[in-house]
Amino acid sequence: MANKPRSKPSHTDTGGGAFVGGNVDTQGGDFVGRDKIGAGERSVLIRGPASGNLISTGDQAVIDVRQEANLDGFVRLLAELRQGLPQAGLDRDTAAEAERDVTVAEEQAQKPKPNGAIILAKLESVTKLLTTAVTASEAAQKLVPVAHKAVQWAGALFH
Repeated sequence: MANKPRSKPSHTDTGGGAFVGGNVDTQGGDFVGRDKIGAGERSVLIRGPASGNLISTGDQAVIDVRQEANLDGFVRLLAELRQGLPQAGLDRDTAAEAERDVTVAEEQAQKPKPNGAIILAKLESVTKLLTTAVTASEAAQKLVPVAHKAVQWAGALFH
């Protein structure tokens, strides 16, 4: 039997992840090459850096981690929410409540010491109002990710 000639080892740059040149038998478990992303009931768990990613939770919620939360961007998100509300197809009472909540969040964000609990509560309220009204119009569905992002950024900015 002739010996097989050995091939030269090659270099594989994985950017920090694992490289497996053959088969892996996990016996039913997970194999994680670098970052583990898991999803549960209305939640997403990410172990490892997530910056630079756009993550969809599957229920029309989108988590955008492509940029750092900053006050100017947050104020723009609130303005986007406000501009989209009239086209969202919400009934009069729901639209008025959502408008009030956005106004309170905007006012708090402009204060020298914003109250993060108030901002988060108001934005979570807007998100719930839009989520329960998503059958009302496509415009409301498009605002839900904006509201989710505003909640996420508020948590980062005003914790």
